[in-house]
Amino acid sequence: MALTAKQLESLEAFRSFVGSDEFTRGDICKFTDAKEHKRLGVLRPWFLLTDENKIDRGIYKFPLANASETPCEDHKITPAA
Repeated sequence: MALTAKQLESLEAFRSFVGSDEFTRGDICKFTDAKEHKRLGVLRPWFLLTDENKIDRGIYKFPLANASETPCEDHKITPAA
């Protein structure tokens, strides 16, 4: 999931608001109802509710900040002999 700079800023603000590695739709509602997003000048974090982030019914995990841009550590490229 490639995130824009504004989405990354919103993700970090929401993560610190929740204080956990997991969140629910209710957490997003609390964040927006409390006007935290406006106070911090960030987006409402509804973009985080994707099947990719879903771990259980109604429970989501925070994505890695730049998951699509980080290299895979499992596959090492060795020079041809």
